[in-house]
Amino acid sequence: MKIGDKLDTIDNKIDKLISVNSALQYSHEVLRLTLNEWLIQWIELYKIGQVKDSTLYKIRQIIRTYISNTIGNLFLANIDGLTVQKFLMRVTAPRQREHIFGLLKDAFRRAVVLQLIEYNPMQAVAVPKHVKKQSRAFDRAQERRFVASCKKSKYSALF
Repeated sequence: MKIGDKLDTIDNKIDKLISVNSALQYSHEVLRLTLNEWLIQWIELYKIGQVKDSTLYKIRQIIRTYISNTIGNLFLANIDGLTVQKFLMRVTAPRQREHIFGLLKDAFRRAVVLQLIEYNPMQAVAVPKHVKKQSRAFDRAQERRFVASCKKSKYSALF
């Protein structure tokens, strides 16, 4: 075997070792990625420029208020459906729970597509739907009583 052939063989082996090492390092980084870290990346990659500033503000507020100090510190690869289900059921405001569910559903779906995780834990989560109460307007008699009471107040113009 010629020296040039030996060098090519050695080069090929080094290239394989580098690619294996890169894959292992990537796997190690993914396994250490927390939900908080992923949500920051998710916002930067998929939300900024795609949603209104008010929506972006709401997303960040939900993460800061509900997720960061609870399941946000867990490793993304270790989060399962039961963990998310228990977390969501501790959120007492039903409408807020739906917003959190939607946010996590999209973030975990993207993580699966990017192969950061193998399984989407949101597939195992069931969130009770928020039932909006039907509001009722005053009838004529109630309206007259309300207006009469308002006229007696020093803030009647506001009413």
